[in-house]
Amino acid sequence: MPIATDALGKSFKQTEAFFNKPNMVGRWLRFAFILLVFTLFTGSGFHGSSFNFGSGDFSGFFDVMQERPSGGLENDISSPAAQEENNVDTIASALAVLNDSGINFEELVFWIIVVLIVLFVILFFLTILGNAAMFSAIRGAETGEVSVRSIPSNISKGFSLSLLETMIFLAMLPFLVFLVLALIGFFWNLFSPGLGLESVLPQLAFLKDSSTLVLLAVVGIIGLVFFAAVNYFLGQFGVYLMYRKNINAFSALLQGILIGFSKPVELVILIALQIAFLLVLMGLAFIIGLFVAIFTVFLMIAVIALGVLLYPVLQGNMALLIVVALGGATILIAIFVALQYVILLVLTPVYVFLFNFNLNVLDGFMGKQEAQATK
Repeated sequence: MPIATDALGKSFKQTEAFFNKPNMVGRWLRFAFILLVFTLFTGSGFHGSSFNFGSGDFSGFFDVMQERPSGGLENDISSPAAQEENNVDTIASALAVLNDSGINFEELVFWIIVVLIVLFVILFFLTILGNAAMFSAIRGAETGEVSVRSIPSNISKGFSLSLLETMIFLAMLPFLVFLVLALIGFFWNLFSPGLGLESVLPQLAFLKDSSTLVLLAVVGIIGLVFFAAVNYFLGQFGVYLMYRKNINAFSALLQGILIGFSKPVELVILIALQIAFLLVLMGLAFIIGLFVAIFTVFLMIAVIALGVLLYPVLQGNMALLIVVALGGATILIAIFVALQYVILLVLTPVYVFLFNFNLNVLDGFMGKQEAQATK
């Protein structure tokens, strides 16, 4: 029997056993809290749909339809050079206003960089805590012993994994930039000369060359696919090797790649089964996202109605307005965190099953004897 299908049966039994042990309610609540720390601080895990289908700003597509006093609609359509000159003048005027505003842009850029670095450091430490919670959740799913106090004992694993994830992201970033530049160049060439960017951003003139765009796109896609594969092996094998063998993330990644490619047929079957999992989870995510979207709409209606009622009281009282705004923001954050916790309570059986499934897959790839020796 293939490793992946064999792991299915074992994982269903382990998930059933998790909920049949004594003190099921307390264990369920604690496990969902650990998942909350994991998902909030890492941004990973299983999430519902966000329904953020932004329309973007399409006003540039309709500039040509705006009648100009100088020549009317027909003149604008028949004069692309005049249209380009008008766009350039508009952008240049905006830049001139900024230059005359007295803003010290060098100092502004410096403080923006400082703020970004501080945010990056804060997020890095939060990610360490989130990854530590993930290892606690894996242990709880396998053994049924769920303890929030086990999170600090996994900080070293969380740090090692967070450091490797950061290194992978930084290495992947140039390829992402290449692909973004290729897309910018594509739309630039598609809508030029209407955009008139050549005179404003001469540094990006190389994007007018089609061969350069193709090269950027190909290199970007190849790089992103490569690092997607690296992240797959890290998540599928590396994380669970760290849990099983208590090794650092880099060693776990290398061993995970070797283990995965040691059984290529089994790896293909595993990926095919995971695609089926993904389709099921996407359906579940859609249902959860629908409920979240409906809840969010009603919540926003309540917030707007409350704002209308409080406006006469808060008008002209800036101090009270700030207090109410901060208090309202805190309450909204608390509501959404509580909502996330409720969602994770519902999804706890899914997480327990998936954690056990991945552990069983790893054991199957490693072989029974080696797996038992590392437990």
